[in-house]
Amino acid sequence: MIFRILAAAGAVGLWSGDTLAQTQDPCDASPAAPVLTLAEATNRARGADLRPEAIAAAVEAARAEARIAEYGPPDTVTLQTEDFPGIGLGEDVDNLQVTGSYNHTWERGGKKAARRAVASRGLEVARSALALTEAEIAYEVETLYLEAALATRRAEISCDRLAITTRLENEIRDRVQAARDPELAASRARADRLAAKGEVSRSRRLAAAQKAQLAAYWGGTGAFAVETAFLDEVQRAADDGMSIENAAQIRRLEAMEREAAALADLARAQAAPNVTWSVGVRNFGFEDDVALVTGISVPLRTGRRAEAAHAKAAAERRQAEAVTAAARQRLMREAMGYRRAAEDALLGLESLEAELLPEARRALDLAQSGYRRGAFTYLNVTDAQESLTALREDRLELLRTYYVNMAALRRLVAPGATAPDTESVQ
Repeated sequence: MIFRILAAAGAVGLWSGDTLAQTQDPCDASPAAPVLTLAEATNRARGADLRPEAIAAAVEAARAEARIAEYGPPDTVTLQTEDFPGIGLGEDVDNLQVTGSYNHTWERGGKKAARRAVASRGLEVARSALALTEAEIAYEVETLYLEAALATRRAEISCDRLAITTRLENEIRDRVQAARDPELAASRARADRLAAKGEVSRSRRLAAAQKAQLAAYWGGTGAFAVETAFLDEVQRAADDGMSIENAAQIRRLEAMEREAAALADLARAQAAPNVTWSVGVRNFGFEDDVALVTGISVPLRTGRRAEAAHAKAAAERRQAEAVTAAARQRLMREAMGYRRAAEDALLGLESLEAELLPEARRALDLAQSGYRRGAFTYLNVTDAQESLTALREDRLELLRTYYVNMAALRRLVAPGATAPDTESVQ
């Protein structure tokens, strides 16, 4: 009997020594931080990300290429000399002849129009990368924002668990003092409270780390709060605008396909040989006479080379068409997989929220009330509490599965340019 009294006194001493720690609740409300919405985070990230600048530079390079396409082979001026004065007996004879001529190349086969088309299609390809990059940035920010919101909600679950374990510890203290529970229950309650407190600290650190990682996209700090209301009631996303036909990836591949077709047309135009004509003046040194000279130059044996170049360009065009078709098939499969995973997560959420969570909450209430009446043990209460906590964690994991797959689907079907570029390149 004396040992039991001493043990109870020791337990009371532990409780009194731990009172200060209990008063320092890690879940106490801290100063409210400004709330940063997902749209604001996305705008900040887009404004600070350098990837769009690289695309803008590529667009400027494509514009410069379009200006270059306006110019054909440059005209040339030729100066020729022959019959230099000799030496010896012929050194007094000035028979030097000088010829100056102007040369112009006549482009045949529509080469200039073909170059313009290639440059225009290249400009489309450069511009098409912007929609892809913006979709990628939005996806990265959305997933990080989601992880920060989930970490915040997990911290709230940990705080709820800490509140329950703290209340149970206080109740067990009274029961131990009244000799209604053994000292072992007191030690178990204290250990559970300390474990819950440690889980709160870990969850808070994880949430802070997620916000800091998100803020790194615009060089900021994690001194903000994220919205979590969207985790309370999930709205089923509509299928409108979720078609891959207007996806930026498909539009970019189609632009590359049109560029390959323009290159094939250019290769066909190159089959027609250019003609260079010249006109000039020749001065005959001996008599100092002047004559008009003209000329024409036509390359020979260009047919085989042109045929090979055209065959190569045509093969590259077919390759681009095949790549586009394969990408469309792949994107369709991926979109179906994302939709299926999101739908499965929604079904799991509906079952969890309609049946399992209400029953788990009811079981915890019954266990707590029964424990106060002496009908249940402390272990019955902790089992009910752990079951409820596990179900709430399962709900967050299902929410994560749903939102991650929907974010991936939105990135996949993010719209690109809906029509070929028709800007006149001057």
